[in-house]
Amino acid sequence: MRQLCICLLMTLCALVPSFAQERSHTVDSILRTLNDEEKLNFYRASKFSRYTDIAAQRTLYAHEYLTLSEKLQRKEDIGTARFLVVINEHDGTVISANETVSRYLDVLRYLRSEDILSVQTPVLCFLGMTALDETRDIAFALEYSLQAVKSAREQRDSARLGLALNLVADAYLRSSNPQTALRYCKESLVVRESLPKGGYFS
Repeated sequence: MRQLCICLLMTLCALVPSFAQERSHTVDSILRTLNDEEKLNFYRASKFSRYTDIAAQRTLYAHEYLTLSEKLQRKEDIGTARFLVVINEHDGTVISANETVSRYLDVLRYLRSEDILSVQTPVLCFLGMTALDETRDIAFALEYSLQAVKSAREQRDSARLGLALNLVADAYLRSSNPQTALRYCKESLVVRESLPKGGYFS
């Protein structure tokens, strides 16, 4: 029965029309039937973006994920949850762009101190994106986007490698270095075209 509940939870958004309040209420109802381990599996697998369009609700789920991860002492989940808290608080305009960057750096320090490699690439990508599009710190964006490229290669994460290469290209273009930008842009295109149709960032 519990497996059925989890399966229902994970496919809910494909079946329910996009009424955000109704959808999050249904998710909450199902979550109440799950034990801590099952809830953690839901939070880990879903990242909850499909389950509500309301930033405040996503932030609440992120905080619940963090609390549960700390309770169960799952270090990788703690890192992921901290990252998601920052993303969703920023999306909900709870924190400024500069505060967002500062907190992404805090998450990155935690991940590196615990030698958690899998979550570092997306954090580095978000650092690059936020610096490019919001704080307008091109040198900072280039530094962390290049780190994202290195991390994605080491993790064999082609989807995020395509994104990171594109961020580097954007940073070089804004630094008036179009030839280098074009080289990274071409490499990004090759990587992204190699992804399965409908794949992440394809």
